[in-house]
Amino acid sequence: MNGETAYLFRHALLRDAAYQLQMPGDRARLHALALSLIEQLFGGRPAEPPPLDLVDAAPLEPHPIDACADEMAEHARLAAAIPNAARDALTQLRAHYLRRAAEAAERSYRNEAALAAWTELAGMIEGSKRGEALRRLAEILRLSGKSHQAEHVFEEALNTQRAARNRALEVIALSNLANVRRELGHMEEALILFSDALAMARDRGLKKQEGAVLSLLGNVYQETGQLDQAELAYKQALALHVELGLARPQATNLGNLANIYREQGRLDESEQAYIQATKICHECGDKRLLGVAYGNWAIVQNQTGRKQQALEAMEKALAFHREVGNRRSYGVALNNLAGFHRDSGRMAKAKETFEQALAISQEVGDRRGAGIALGNLAGVLRDSGEVEQAVTAYERALASHRAVGDVRSHAVHGCGLALTRLVLGDDLRARTDWREAFTRVRGLEDPGEVESQRNEMLRMCAQIGVRPIEEPAP
Repeated sequence: MNGETAYLFRHALLRDAAYQLQMPGDRARLHALALSLIEQLFGGRPAEPPPLDLVDAAPLEPHPIDACADEMAEHARLAAAIPNAARDALTQLRAHYLRRAAEAAERSYRNEAALAAWTELAGMIEGSKRGEALRRLAEILRLSGKSHQAEHVFEEALNTQRAARNRALEVIALSNLANVRRELGHMEEALILFSDALAMARDRGLKKQEGAVLSLLGNVYQETGQLDQAELAYKQALALHVELGLARPQATNLGNLANIYREQGRLDESEQAYIQATKICHECGDKRLLGVAYGNWAIVQNQTGRKQQALEAMEKALAFHREVGNRRSYGVALNNLAGFHRDSGRMAKAKETFEQALAISQEVGDRRGAGIALGNLAGVLRDSGEVEQAVTAYERALASHRAVGDVRSHAVHGCGLALTRLVLGDDLRARTDWREAFTRVRGLEDPGEVESQRNEMLRMCAQIGVRPIEEPAP
C-alpha cells in the first residue's frame, strides 16, 4: 500500500468513526444543515415540480443542483431518520430530490442511476403517482434491454393506475405493456392490448396518447407483414403529432414510414424521410432516436451502392447506441452491419458480427431480432461450407419467425433454407420449398427483394452446376 492509498484508507476510517461518535439526533441535524447549505451553494431549492401523475406535464427544467440530487435525497433520508417535527417535510423533500435525480439521469442516459432513483421513489409514494414512477422505471428497464423485468413492472404500473382510476395514465401504461409484449414476440397479445389502448384514448379525446398508440400499433402491422395498415397507422400518428407540435414523435414516425418505403423498394422516398427524421433528432438532441435513424438510413445507403457512407452512418448509430445504453437497437444495428460485411465478401467478419448480434438479441429478449440474426448467420454458414449447421440454423430461425409472425423474414429465410437443401442434393424438396418461399417473397410487394432472391437462386444453381429452379406462375 503506497502512502497516498494508506492516507485515503485511514482518512475514510477516521471519518466514519467520527460520524458514528455523534448522537443520532446530532447526525440528523447535521444532515439537515448539509441540505440547507448545499441548496444555498446552488442558488436555492428548485421549484416544486408538477405532480408525477399529471398527464402531459412538461419535463422538469434542469437545475444546477441536479448534479447532486441523489446525494440531496440521501441527506433528506438521514435527516428524517429520527422522529422530529420536520420529519414529514424532510420525507417530501427526499421524494422531491429522488425525482430530480431520476429525470436528470434519464436526460444523460445514465440508466442504472435512473433505475435506482425511480425504484426508491416508487417505494415511498402511493396511488397514481406510484403507478407513474413504476411505469417510468419499467421503460428504463425496457430501453436497457431488460424486457422480461420491464414486462412485470409495466403490469404492476397498469394495475396501480386501474386501482387509482387514472384513465389517461392507464392508457399509457397499457400501451407500454403492449409494446414490451411486441418486443418479446407475443404479437397477438400485443395487438389486443394496443387495440384496447387505442379505443380508450379515442374515447377520452387523448390525442397525444392516441398518436403514441398508433405509432406502436404500426410496428405490429409492419413486423407481421401488413405494410399498408402499418403505413396508414404511421401517417395517422404523424398527423396527430404535427397537429400537437410534438417533435420527437414526428421523428419516430418519419423513421417508421422510411422503413416501410425501404421495404417496398421506394428508396428515394425512404431516404427523404430518414433525412427529415435525422434533422429533427439533431434539433431535439435526442441521441437514442439519432442512433435508430442513422442505423436505418445506412441500410438505404448500402442498397444504393454508397458503401462507405453506409459504414460511416452505421458506426454513428452504434456509437449512439453505446452512449445511451440501447442494447436492443445495438443488436439490430450489428445485424445490419454484418449484412454489409457479407455483401462485401468479408465472410469471416460477417459471421463474427452476426454471432454478436444474435447473442445480444437473445440477451435482451428480442425474439424477432434473434430470429433474423440466426437466419442471416445461416446463409453465411452455408456459403462458408458449413452446410449441415446452416440447415439447423435456418430451421431454428424459421420456427422463430413463425412464432413472432415475422412474415418477411420467414419468406426470405425460407428461400435460403431451400437453396441450402439444394446444395445437399435434396433436389425435389429444395425446388418445391423454394417456389413456395418465393411466392411469399412476391407477396411482400418489394421488387428489390424479389430480384435479390431470384439472383441468389441463379447464383447458387450455377455454383453447384444444376439447372435453375422454375419460378412459380405470378
